[in-house]
Amino acid sequence: QQYSDAINVIEAVPEENRDLQLQNLLGKARNLNRDLESITRQISDAVNAKQYSGLLAIVEQSLALKADQKDLEKLKEKLLKQEAELRDERGRSLEQSREHLKRQEYTEAISLLSGIPLEVRNHACQELLETATRHQKQLEDLQRQINQGVNRDQPQHLITAIDRCLEYKADQPELLELRQQLISQETLQRQQQAQIHLKSAESLIDSVQLDSAIDELTKANLLDPTLQTADAHKRISQVKTKRAQVLRAATAAVTQQNLQRYY
Repeated sequence: QQYSDAINVIEAVPEENRDLQLQNLLGKARNLNRDLESITRQISDAVNAKQYSGLLAIVEQSLALKADQKDLEKLKEKLLKQEAELRDERGRSLEQSREHLKRQEYTEAISLLSGIPLEVRNHACQELLETATRHQKQLEDLQRQINQGVNRDQPQHLITAIDRCLEYKADQPELLELRQQLISQETLQRQQQAQIHLKSAESLIDSVQLDSAIDELTKANLLDPTLQTADAHKRISQVKTKRAQVLRAATAAVTQQNLQRYY
């Protein structure tokens, strides 16, 4: 692996006396020596800049070209120790990130996972980072959608969006308060609409349009299950009963009249 020595020895032989084997050996020695010099410069530049990411593989490559490099052996030991420490730190960061995800703290998880050096970032790190990033984006999209709905006074579908947003992050007191306000507003609107249907039903009962009145009462109860419609239903029953009585009486009268004519 003393490429420069081999080059000097071969170059000392006059060119006309070098056979094909010597020429090939010289070319190989020159290439290997050039590679070694290039790698040595990379290592030196990285060490001077304190850029140790990915340096271990380059050091091992240099040692494969030239084993007897005491300074690189020491550097390799240092880098191996550093990598072991990074793996330990990765394990702690992964565990902490999982805890942050359980608590729906996505930005904290992203910060931890992004801080894991690339050389020790494994599939579990990448998968967890993608999950945290995706959830954070979905959370921000929903929060933006809710804010736009509130600012534009467009409450339609806001409760659904809030519920989805709370699934991604439950600890949002302001959203819980907004949700309750919207539910109260919606309940009031439904109660008001139910009252309209009830009044319509009562009017229809007065005009003996009983089937239509029942339809209106059904709509009222769907809008407001707590609405008291028993009196209206009782009136319908009374009207039906009275109408049936009148019909029976009329039928009996007609029958009696027909019998009298016959006899």
